[in-house]
This record gives sequence, C-alpha cells and structure tokens, in this order.
Amino acid sequence: NFWDAGANFSLYFEYGYEAFLAAVALYPEAIERIYWENALQTAERNKVLLKLMREWELIPAIFCGCDICDNRGPMVSPDYLRANYWPHVRTSLEPLLEAGIRMVHHCDGNVMTLLDDMLASGFTGFQGFQTECGVDPAEIRRRTLAYHPDPLLLGGLSVTRTLPSGSPDEVRAEVDRI
Repeated sequence: NFWDAGANFSLYFEYGYEAFLAAVALYPEAIERIYWENALQTAERNKVLLKLMREWELIPAIFCGCDICDNRGPMVSPDYLRANYWPHVRTSLEPLLEAGIRMVHHCDGNVMTLLDDMLASGFTGFQGFQTECGVDPAEIRRRTLAYHPDPLLLGGLSVTRTLPSGSPDEVRAEVDRI
C-alpha cells in the first residue's frame, strides 16, 4: 500500500468536506492548480519509491487511491475530474508506469462512471467492489482487459451486508463467487 502514489484528490481530509466541495464549485481552477502541484511532487516521490522497490526486490504493484465516490457515484463531476484531476494522476504515476509497475486503485463507492478515466490514468487493477452500490466487477474486468491482458482485481466479502450479518452459507457462497 502506498495510498499517495497518485495525485491527492482527498483534500477533504485537510479542509473538511464542506470547504473542499465549496472550493471545487467556486474556485475550480485553484483546486486544479493544487492537483498539478501535488502531481509534480508525487512524481518525484514515486521515483524514490521506484528505486526502493527495485533495491528491495518488491512486487511490482502498488495499491493506492482514495475515496473519490460515495454510494451514488463521484463526489464531484466526472467532467471536472476528467479535465482537472485525472491528467495529474497520470503525471504523478508516470515514473512507475514507465517502469512497468502495476497500479491498483482503491474503489469504495460507485466508481463505474470513472472507470475509463482511471484506466486512461494508468490503473490496471482495482480493489473494493461494493456491488450493493451498482459496481459490477465483471464489467470492470471486461473494460480493464482493453488496457491490460491481465487485470488485477481484488475483492472481498461485502463489509456492509455479508460479513456483518450473513449466515455461514451466505458467507461461503460469496467467497466462492469472488
């Protein structure tokens, strides 16, 4: 895990949701500039990470990302993200992608409308499929195959339904499905 391998969307951790969402609405160009600056810093940090990964012979894959969606979909407009966020994610990941490092994006919430943008940014793996939110792991696999012949898809039991309240048979059936 290296959560911060991509440009940092989650400015809400620093400023709170209300301030973050208001800034995106009122000052979108300023938020885009923060993403740009963060991407440049992160790309340099990723060069150091790449050196360490090679030196320590680590698995050439990184699990990263942040909560960019809730159960309904993206926190901000997919069009805004496409123009102002995802290009900076690509910039931040470029040193790792050029070295062949596989990028796995954390996917809480309904990420389906962002999937193509995530793939274009360099992600060829995904984790955390909340099917109860409309996420379709089979569709994610199908679309990811257009970018990479061997998608990395990491799923687990539903932490909102099956794990807390499922019967042993329901848990077994979900494990088998996964």
